[in-house]
Amino acid sequence: MKRAIFFLLLLLASATHLRAQLDSIYISGTQIDTSKVYDGTTAAHLVTMGNWPLLPYSQVYISAEAHYLDASVGEDKPVVVTFALSGPDAARYYTPSSIILYADITARRLTADSVQIQPRREYDGTTNCAVLSEGVLHGILPADTVWQTVTAHYANSHVGMFKPIEVLHTLHGPQAANYYVDDTILRMGTITRRNVTPSLPNIRLVKEYDGTDSVQILAQPTLCNAVDGDTVHLTFTAHYDTPEVGDDKTIFTNYGLVGSASNNYLLVSDSVYPQLGRIVPPTVFDTLQDGQQFVATEYGFCADHQASLRYHLRQGEPVSYRIIFSVQTMADLFADTAWKACDTSTNLVTFHIPADCPSGHYSATVQFVSIASVVSSFPITINVNLANRYLVRVFDDVISIDNSGSIDNCPNRFRTFQWYHNGEAIPNATLPYYQASGNLDGQYSVMVNRGTDDEAMVCPLSFTHVDKATVRLMPSPVATTTTIKLQGFAEGAHHLRVFNSNGVIVQTTTFVGERHKLDLSPLPQGTYLITVDGHSIRTIKM
Repeated sequence: MKRAIFFLLLLLASATHLRAQLDSIYISGTQIDTSKVYDGTTAAHLVTMGNWPLLPYSQVYISAEAHYLDASVGEDKPVVVTFALSGPDAARYYTPSSIILYADITARRLTADSVQIQPRREYDGTTNCAVLSEGVLHGILPADTVWQTVTAHYANSHVGMFKPIEVLHTLHGPQAANYYVDDTILRMGTITRRNVTPSLPNIRLVKEYDGTDSVQILAQPTLCNAVDGDTVHLTFTAHYDTPEVGDDKTIFTNYGLVGSASNNYLLVSDSVYPQLGRIVPPTVFDTLQDGQQFVATEYGFCADHQASLRYHLRQGEPVSYRIIFSVQTMADLFADTAWKACDTSTNLVTFHIPADCPSGHYSATVQFVSIASVVSSFPITINVNLANRYLVRVFDDVISIDNSGSIDNCPNRFRTFQWYHNGEAIPNATLPYYQASGNLDGQYSVMVNRGTDDEAMVCPLSFTHVDKATVRLMPSPVATTTTIKLQGFAEGAHHLRVFNSNGVIVQTTTFVGERHKLDLSPLPQGTYLITVDGHSIRTIKM
C-alpha cells in the first residue's frame, strides 16, 4: 500500500514537472535610468528589474541586462532589456521575452585649457577676435577621434574697453557629436579706434581780396582707410590767417567726422595746410573815354589781318583772356578764340579778322581770368574797314576811290574823303582822288563818310615806284581791238581797268604775261584811260 502511494506521488510529481516546462514568467515594472552620459559603450543602467509572480516549490532566479542599440548621443533611444534564468528549476520555465524601453545618451563634457585670444585690436567693422592658441581638450575617450577649432567674437563691433568676448569651440571628427566643450571662462577685450587720414584737399591758393578770410574749396578731401559701408563722413573748412592782401599767407584747415559710425574712428590730420596762399587785389581796368576799357591800336582792321586792342590795367593780375563773339557776328565768319596768355609787357588783346569778312561794326566780349581765377567780362566793338579794292591807281601819280557802285552796287555812296599816306592824314587831300607830287610810293588809304556819322576807312594799298615799267598799245587810236604790251612788270597776274572820260570803270579783266588782246568794240567812240597794275595809258576809240 505504501509503495503504491509512493508511485502515485512520483507520478504526480512527474506530471507537475512536465506541466511546469510550459509555464512562462511575466515580469512587469522593469525600470532603467532615463539617461546616461556618453561613455563609448551601449550599456544602460538598470534601476529596477521589475516584479514577477512567486513560483511555489521552485528554485529559479531571474537576472536582466539593458543595452542601447548604439553608443551615440541621442534622445529617446531604444534600450533592449534581456532576461536570463538560473537556478535548479530554471529549465522548467520559458525565458522571459526581451522588452524595449527608451532613454537618452547625453553629450560628454570636455574642458579646454590654454585657449588664448588677442585681447586688443583696432576697429574693422566686424566682431571678429583673433584666436592665438586653441588650447588642449580634456575628457575625450581613448578610442574616440575628436578635435576642435576655436573662434572668438565680441558682442558687437563698436569701439570700447572691457568688452565681453564669446569663445566658440567647434568639434570635429567621427565622434564629435558625442561631446561638448564646457568653457565658462569670462574673457574681455578692447577695440580701439581706427586711424583714418584725409586726402589732400583741392583748394584755391590765390583769391582776390573780398574782406573775408575764406578759402575756396574746389573739391572736398575724402577719407582714407575707412571701412566700406560705414556711415562716416569728413567735414572740412579752410581759412586764411587774416583777410588782408598779402603773399605767403598761412591757410588753416579744420577737419571733423560725422555719421553714425564716426565714434569708431580717429582722424589723423595736420591742422595747417602745407602750402601757403595769397590774397591779391581785385583786377580793375581803367575806364577810358566814352566808358570803354579798350582802344584799338589803329583806326580799324582789315579782313584777314590780326586785330589788336589795348587795355589799361589799374590793379590786379590777369593771366589769360579769350574773345567771345555774338551769334550775329559769328555769322560773318568770326569764331570764339581759345584762352591766350596775357602779355603784361604790351597789354594787348589780339585776334584774327576772318578773310572775306564784310566791312562794318561787330560786337564781342573779352573775358579775362585773373590769377585768382576770377572771370571779368567787357564788351567791345570791332570796326572792319572797307577792302582796298575800292582804291584805283589812275595814273602813276594819281589814286582814286571807286565810287561807281561796280563793287557794292551803291553808286556815289561816299560823301566826304580824307586821304592818308603811310597812316598819316594828308593835309587838304579831301577829293575823290589824290595826286602825289611825283609817282605814288608807299601805303595809301582814304577815310570816307557814307552818311551822317558813318565814317569808314578803306584798307591801305601799297604802291612801289618802278621807273622801267611801261604800257604800250598797238594800234592806237583803236578801231575795235588793240594789243597791250608790258615792259618792266613783275611776273604773275595783272589787273586791267578801262575808264571813260568821266572816270567811270567800264571794263575790267585779269591776264597773265606781257601781251593781252583788248577788245573795245562794245564801247562808244571817245577817249579812254587804260590802267594795268596802276600804270596807265590813254587812247582814242574811233
